[in-house]
Amino acid sequence: MTTDRPTSTRTTTLAQRAYSSAPAGRQPAAPTDAFSAMLGAAAPRTDDAPRSDAPRQRRDDAQRSQRNDAQRPQRSDDPQPKAKPAAKPADEQPTAEAPAQEPTTEQPTEGAPRPMTADIFALQLASPLPPTPVPAPSNPPLRDQPLTQESLWDRLSQALTPGNVVLADQGTSFYGMAGHRLASGVTFIGQPLWGSIGYTLPAALGAGLAERDRRTVLLIGDGAAQLTVQEVGAFAREGLAPVVVVVNNDGYTVERAIHGESAYYNDIVGWRWTDLPRVLGAHDVLAVRVSTYGELDDALAAAAGARDRMVLIEAVVPRMDIPPLLNELAQSAAAANAGRQASARGARL
Repeated sequence: MTTDRPTSTRTTTLAQRAYSSAPAGRQPAAPTDAFSAMLGAAAPRTDDAPRSDAPRQRRDDAQRSQRNDAQRPQRSDDPQPKAKPAAKPADEQPTAEAPAQEPTTEQPTEGAPRPMTADIFALQLASPLPPTPVPAPSNPPLRDQPLTQESLWDRLSQALTPGNVVLADQGTSFYGMAGHRLASGVTFIGQPLWGSIGYTLPAALGAGLAERDRRTVLLIGDGAAQLTVQEVGAFAREGLAPVVVVVNNDGYTVERAIHGESAYYNDIVGWRWTDLPRVLGAHDVLAVRVSTYGELDDALAAAAGARDRMVLIEAVVPRMDIPPLLNELAQSAAAANAGRQASARGARL
């Protein structure tokens, strides 16, 4: 994780890229949306998708066998054929189909796209998208400006470098980063479909063990981290050196946005996050608390220079500072909740 200017990838998926580059009639199935893919739904079939010729081939083989039997000369020792049923009228006769054409061996003309065979499709899926430059922020915040959700995610997205595995927990972390363009070669992991807070901390342990040569970057809220924080000790035991960014917004901000902004059940006990790694057995940890843009910038620079150490950054942001995308979703959920409550009150009356 460094502070160099990264390059970014387009949001087009590799499957969409391979699909659009294939010639007509030879494309793989069109990619589905994320929810259909998770639920196992099949991709919609296109008119140009190739169809099986097996039924047609069987009919052609049967007709060819009948013609051969009719042309073979009758021998005296052959058994007498059984009487065939009377022929159907001409208007009931099935229409003869043209025999299947033999595949051609013509070579494609120069400059024409190659057919989308399985090996070419796999190669295109494995090849990375070409990098494109990321525009620099037009007005970066002043160093002494208090940290906000916007400045936090803007600065973090710039600091990511190729090879990072980024895990963003459900809530402000996921929705704050989801709209940003990331460096080429960055893997982004989240699970907004299930909404299971705390998932990404143990998932970061698994990602680090699976890809030891890639640095893991964990983005997680303080409320979510309190559910699974014991895995920080497992990071140390396994010799991993992730960068853990704990977003301290004093409780369940995503729940406050939906229902109960000042409700007691959305409050959590405040922890001293920078002391926590030592309590969990992780002693060689660079742990810092940041509340301004300048402090965040310094912490990310220090993390880039300590690639062999675990880094924990406690990023303090206002309680009701909400990323725009999450705010929009929360307002929709709040409106739906209000409608159900109004209906329930009407039923009681």
